[in-house]
Formats: sequence, structure tokens, C-alpha cells
Amino acid sequence: MIKSNTGPLDRVLDVGFNLDELTLQAGSMFGKLLFLLYLYHTLFIPTGLFFATSIFNTSEFGAASLKRLAICFLAVCHITLTIAFSFGVANILISVASIVMLSGLVGVGQRLSTAYADVRGALQELEMAAHKDDDDTLTLKEKTRLRILESRFSRPCPLRPLDTFNVNSASGASLAGLILTYLIVLLQWKLSEKRE
Repeated sequence: MIKSNTGPLDRVLDVGFNLDELTLQAGSMFGKLLFLLYLYHTLFIPTGLFFATSIFNTSEFGAASLKRLAICFLAVCHITLTIAFSFGVANILISVASIVMLSGLVGVGQRLSTAYADVRGALQELEMAAHKDDDDTLTLKEKTRLRILESRFSRPCPLRPLDTFNVNSASGASLAGLILTYLIVLLQWKLSEKRE
């Protein structure tokens, strides 16, 4: 049974409002950064992998290295090949790091969304428990605060960079599809260039 005069309900409501306010502040503070991180990694992953595959392409790489071998000294050729190989490996490593970072951000966003849903469910149970008894144990102020807090925790995703998209597993799957589409388009473009 919930008793309004003891104060635990007020403390729960205060903690809920503070948590919601801190989440909103974090979203507004880091929203631009998260948006830029998503944009950067979304563009870098396909282009980085594309350029890495271009460098490791055997026909271009082999022909270029033979021309360099004829023109340059052996040491200069070795340095040139090492730089090209290092550039390809660096692109692959940075792309993998970008994938890990994006999947980590998506995971945190999904856990935060799930936690919000759990809090909303707990608040609904609290409200139902208060209405279970025929005598109204909650004051009008407490009922109002409980409903307001419940509506604040009803947002589908509390983390929305610049209010453009939700950071959760659904947006992560969409982002993976977008990155894969970019990569396929770039590779098709590269293949069409070779045919001409």
C-alpha cells in the first residue's frame, strides 16, 4: 500500500524527474557530437573500405609496382609499396574501429531505451497499486506528478541527436543497411570504370 504522508513516493518521483532532466541535458549537450560521429562514421566506413580494396586490387597494384620498379631504385619502390599497403591496412583498421564505435553507441542507446520502458512500466504499476484500494492514498499533486513523469518516460527513445533519429537497435540496423548500400554503390562504380 502506498502512503503519501511517508514521503517515499515523493522521493521516487523526484528521482524520476531528475533522471529525465539529466537524460535530456545529456542529449542536448552531446546531441551535436553524436550526430557528427554518426555522419562521419557512416561516410568513412564505406569509403575507407572502398579505398582499401582499391589499393589491394592486384591488377592495379601489380602494374603500378612493376612500373615503379623499372623507374625507381629498389629502396624507393619498397617504401612506396609499404606506404600503399599501410594506407590500405589503416583504412581497414579505422573502418573496423568505426564499426565497433557505432555498434557501441547503438547498444548504449538501446539499453537506455529499454531502461526508460522499464521505468515507465514500474510507474504504471505504481499508479495501478495506488488505484487498487478504494480509498485514495495519493494526493492530487502526487497523482499529477506521477502521470507527468509517466508521460516523460513514454518517449520511444530518450537519446535523439539533434532530434533527427533515435539511437537504438532499429536505427543501428538502418545504418548498417545504409553503409552497405554505399559500399556496394562505390564498388559498382569502380567496376564500371574498369570495364571502360
